[in-house]
This record gives sequence, structure tokens and C-alpha cells, in this order.
Amino acid sequence: MPSGTPGTTVTHQLGQLGDVPVAGDFDGDGKADIGIWRPDGGTWYVITSGNPGVSIVQTWGVSGDIPVT
Repeated sequence: MPSGTPGTTVTHQLGQLGDVPVAGDFDGDGKADIGIWRPDGGTWYVITSGNPGVSIVQTWGVSGDIPVT
């Protein structure tokens, strides 16, 4: 649910086999956001609670790293 419009449901397909689910406050609003980390390329995919219609994609890390929020 988006934090700005509670009660609204948002559906997203996010991730693929081998991705690591990671929750954290990626946008600094004090609420947990949904994210995955793809270990083979070090890429993060995040859907923030404040703007669930927009996915953030950021490469940070390399194969073999362990994601930490």
C-alpha cells in the first residue's frame, strides 16, 4: 500500500529467480520500502512506499556481495 493513500492496493511484478528480497527505508520517509538485489550484476530494484508507481533501479555492488540496508 502506498503510504500517501492507505487502503489502495498496488500490484507489481518484481524480481526473478535468484534475486534477494531486501526491505528498508530507501527514500527516507520513515517507512519500509520493497526492494530486491540481483547478485549477478549488483543491481537494486526498489519500489518506495511514497511513490509505488515508479521503480528505482540502481547498480551498486558486484557478484558475491551481500546486500545490507
